[in-house]
Amino acid sequence: MSGDGLAGFAGTEDPVHDNERREKILMLDAALSRLSDEQRLIVLLHDTEGYKLNEIQELTGVPIGTIKSRLHRARARLREILAQSGTFF
Repeated sequence: MSGDGLAGFAGTEDPVHDNERREKILMLDAALSRLSDEQRLIVLLHDTEGYKLNEIQELTGVPIGTIKSRLHRARARLREILAQSGTFF
């Protein structure tokens, strides 16, 4: 499972639901790959791993204002990408 990215998450007992979920995860993974490295890191640390902004600042050395800006822009870009693919309404 390591190295599978978001596609490695376990599913449920319902194959149809699992397939739909897997497709959405693959679309999200593809959308994340279109972000800049800096934006992707902030989104993954904050939204996926649950780090607080001050913790991200300590890890990266990036000022909190810059982290907030990158997070805001990254989320907006993800919405844009996912809306184009029909994943986000």
